[in-house]
Amino acid sequence: SSLSYLKYDIYPAFETLCWDLSKILHYAYHTLQLTDELCIRYHYGRLEDEHLGLYPSSSLNPLWVYICAPLEFYKVPHNPKLGLRLGVSPLYRHDPKSFAPNIKTGNYANNMLACIDAKNRGFDDAVFLHGPSQSVVEGSTFNIAFLDSKGVLVVPDPHSENRYLKGITLTSLVDNHPDFDWRFEDIHIKNLSQYPYCLALSTTK
Repeated sequence: SSLSYLKYDIYPAFETLCWDLSKILHYAYHTLQLTDELCIRYHYGRLEDEHLGLYPSSSLNPLWVYICAPLEFYKVPHNPKLGLRLGVSPLYRHDPKSFAPNIKTGNYANNMLACIDAKNRGFDDAVFLHGPSQSVVEGSTFNIAFLDSKGVLVVPDPHSENRYLKGITLTSLVDNHPDFDWRFEDIHIKNLSQYPYCLALSTTK
């Protein structure tokens, strides 16, 4: 989906990706005798073009790279009574009309700067606001949700103008558990104190 949005017409076939992944897995678990889970990052980009510029040739030679490593679980020490300490970032989330945050590119400068700022202020991670509305949108690389005083899960509304990250954990929770008591709602930064708990919806944290 990201490649299509960015007008990339040439990329490996699904069968090619499956073949590559099977070779990687065989090497990791049979040759290297890996016993942990394997994390595989897949990067795609432009390799060769006949000119330098912003407009890619339709005949460009694509490059794809796999970066593999044993999966490292989130092990940041924290006080279990305090949980994960999240600081509100002075930076705002990218406006979806300028560059949709759900396009998986290397454009994570905002996320990196937000994390650096949060850690320098003594927090574990950062939370983004939507600039004009000052409503809470998401974490640096994860969705967030809140529990209200009645135990109902409150999720920032994805249908509003502040469209946020389409996270795996949140999607699974909302789509696969229709009997779960939750609701969508825009959450203003000034109203956070009314929620007893905040949850980081992340597959790694």
